[in-house]
Amino acid sequence: MPPVDTAALVVVLLHGLAAEDPVVADALDRAVGWMTTQQADDGSFEGGGGVAGANANSTGLAGWAFHLSGEPDAAEAAATWVRAHQVEGCEGPLAAAEGAVAFDDATLAAAGRNGITEKTAYQWRLATSQSVPALLATPEGAGPAPCPTP
Repeated sequence: MPPVDTAALVVVLLHGLAAEDPVVADALDRAVGWMTTQQADDGSFEGGGGVAGANANSTGLAGWAFHLSGEPDAAEAAATWVRAHQVEGCEGPLAAAEGAVAFDDATLAAAGRNGITEKTAYQWRLATSQSVPALLATPEGAGPAPCPTP
């Protein structure tokens, strides 16, 4: 199977065709079934064939695919992980980053010390844009990232 990112993107892009095409529906069901076997206990997904570790890009895309596919438990777990990496109500270096999603734990910790720098801004934009759709499945009570301390 392809990396989770690829499988999730295919599910998202072809989801609208599944109702009219049983072959597409079957392929997407198999992709979603495989993706459920790749989800970590904390709701996250590793990207790049496991090279990138647990990250918002892969987790967000998979969560969005689960949400569209009617997999509420998997979608909520992914959304909870993404939400726990979303900046909200922080002071200091992250005060202006309201709503941004950190790529991973290390990225969030580094931003607590240095803020989102010119060098790291692209990673934050990419992680945020790929992960925000997963937040459609955020369960009540899922909290934002703890504001890291410098």
